[in-house]
Amino acid sequence: MSESLAAYGRLDQAARRQLAKAVLMVGAAILGFWGFQATVDDATRWQMSTIWSNVFNTLQLLTTQFPPNLPSNEVPTQLQIARFALPIFAIWFTAAAILRRFNRPLLAWWAGLTRGHVVLFGDTLVTRALATAFRAANREVVAITASADTDKVTPIEASGARVVFGDATQPQALRRAGIHRAAAAIAAHDVGKSAVALATSVAAVNREKRAAGAEPLTFLIRLSHRELRALIATQVAAALRESRVDVRLYIRERTVARSLIARYPADWGLPPGEHDVHAAIVGLGDMGGELLLQLARVAVPSPGRRAVLTAIDMRADGLKDQLLGESPGLANCGELRFIKAEVHPSAIRAEDVAYWFRAPLPATAIYVCCGDDHANLSMAIGLRRAYARLGRPSPPIFVHQRESRDLVEALPHIHATAMDTLRILPFGDVGEEADPFFLIDEEVDDLARLMHEEYLKSRGNIASSEGATPATRPWATLPEIYRAANRSQADHVPAKLRALGWHATPVRTGEAPSIDAHQLERLAEQEHVRWCRDRWLNGWTYAEHRDDGKRHHPNLLPYEQLTDQIRGLDRKTVTALPALLSDLGIGLRKDLRLGVWFGRDAVPPLLLSQVTSMAMPGGREHYLQLVLPMQNTTELDLVQSLARDGNIGVDVVLSRSAASPAGAVSDDIDRLGLRRLIAASDRTFVVEPDPNLDSELADLSALCDVSDRVIVACARTESATAVVERLEPARRLKVDVVAMSA
Repeated sequence: MSESLAAYGRLDQAARRQLAKAVLMVGAAILGFWGFQATVDDATRWQMSTIWSNVFNTLQLLTTQFPPNLPSNEVPTQLQIARFALPIFAIWFTAAAILRRFNRPLLAWWAGLTRGHVVLFGDTLVTRALATAFRAANREVVAITASADTDKVTPIEASGARVVFGDATQPQALRRAGIHRAAAAIAAHDVGKSAVALATSVAAVNREKRAAGAEPLTFLIRLSHRELRALIATQVAAALRESRVDVRLYIRERTVARSLIARYPADWGLPPGEHDVHAAIVGLGDMGGELLLQLARVAVPSPGRRAVLTAIDMRADGLKDQLLGESPGLANCGELRFIKAEVHPSAIRAEDVAYWFRAPLPATAIYVCCGDDHANLSMAIGLRRAYARLGRPSPPIFVHQRESRDLVEALPHIHATAMDTLRILPFGDVGEEADPFFLIDEEVDDLARLMHEEYLKSRGNIASSEGATPATRPWATLPEIYRAANRSQADHVPAKLRALGWHATPVRTGEAPSIDAHQLERLAEQEHVRWCRDRWLNGWTYAEHRDDGKRHHPNLLPYEQLTDQIRGLDRKTVTALPALLSDLGIGLRKDLRLGVWFGRDAVPPLLLSQVTSMAMPGGREHYLQLVLPMQNTTELDLVQSLARDGNIGVDVVLSRSAASPAGAVSDDIDRLGLRRLIAASDRTFVVEPDPNLDSELADLSALCDVSDRVIVACARTESATAVVERLEPARRLKVDVVAMSA
């Protein structure tokens, strides 16, 4: 029996379905034969002539023929079941076989008649994720793949796509996929040498078949090799000229880098305030290169603060020459360090960490993208161990995990007692990459488009002698280089909001917070530096007179050397931000940082309810930012009870001491829940309490320093007041005490 079960377990799903069908047919046939035998006298039942006659009668049931000489009131129950079951099963299984044989041609024919769908090329991990994502968004999907070897359902079909088999570089396959009726086509894997042939065929079918009044086809094409990207892109663009195709390069690494830095800026692991920035990248391949460029573009510190970008790779010298050759202006975007080193996770020494990540100032974020998922995770763990040997808390480590986040999610359970792994965060998985919002939906450019329109309005205040430039065209005809510049400006909006202590909210209520003169001037200077970096990275240089053809610009100067009229444009960019976001239905509120301190004693449910009521914002003039020291498991319960309100964020504070150099959290807190909270937080940073105070008082004092208000909740009043009364007067004024009893 066990051997049979083991053999069954080795069967694939299709074989199990076939076995189930066979069992049903054989079972129904046995019932039919048994029923016919029951209608025969005992004396002749087992004669060979009777047996063969009943076998024939049983087979006749498949064609719905039933012997007419059997009285209906004498038909056995098993025969009644079989007379219906056998023909039903026969029709069902035959129809399924016919459909399986002709289903693909029928679906392929129907695909050619579909309109407004998305065409995918190939059957890969990414195209399957794309198919799933688009189908979840109620978008029809057609995939063009090579012919399948069997009738089994292919993975891309299982993802919800209709399939057209053929060579995507041939016009007939594109016609069968209805690409001339599609809204978008995506080549999500590197098509390499086939890029030009594919583009030529897409252009030919589009010119021949696309209706005159239809919107242009959005065509995303992936080109992995940075060295050949510009050359192939030029050839692709030439092939698609005059074909009503809006071609865009699909650079996966660039999309991932933009998404990551927007969600987790380089100062995510630091408390609020102005800081130096030191972002370090381990592994300078395609992903590392795009991260370096995006950080150079938007990781702009406050005026007077330093920005250091460190890249560590065994081929650092050659990659440095390549990057600076492609983007000479990269050298102007902060302090660049290229370190040649062959890094082995198990051989990272404390002195290596000190040289790579502690000089010239401590790293604020580390990005690991040196190999596959396992190699990247091993490197992240090795770096964390090396920091522990150094006796210092490590900055957040962002580890590239393309296929799955599961290994990183397991870290707190495996290494929870050995070292701090809570700020090792994965990025760049296929699901994140395959979000239609970032690929083809126009909403992703809405803020960039509004910023461009605001720029066009501001041109009226500039001397007309400068004349019109390609950058002053409407968005629909704006060259891609200027669209990219507006996207870069939009990418920096979260950094501006963080600097102001504001949050974007989905509902507009009341007036936006005001910006004082000091904040305005510092943000205007920061915006000018960001603008300069973006121009430098796109090959622009300083010249007295503007020349878009040569990429010369007179404003590529330090902020203090600009005329007040030009500085006014940077100020207007900052002051116009609330109105631009309002046009998108987004409101702005100033943060109210509320620290919550639960005492060491058990917290009754009623006390949690009281804290929740106090924390719940009554008005909508502020955005509630909870600041949680993770000293009590009740803090997770508080977050869950407040999660229904969409205007609440969380900062997690890890307290560092000599006993816990990586940052301490309570032992009874659920590590998986805490890890997820950290991943969703706006900041997770480490503080160093005053070593001259006892641990409880030092931790509470540190919480007061990073909060606007603090709620201290204890089961007994004397427990709360005992620690609060020991605070310094300025800190004590921030504290509200909640207790159940004396």
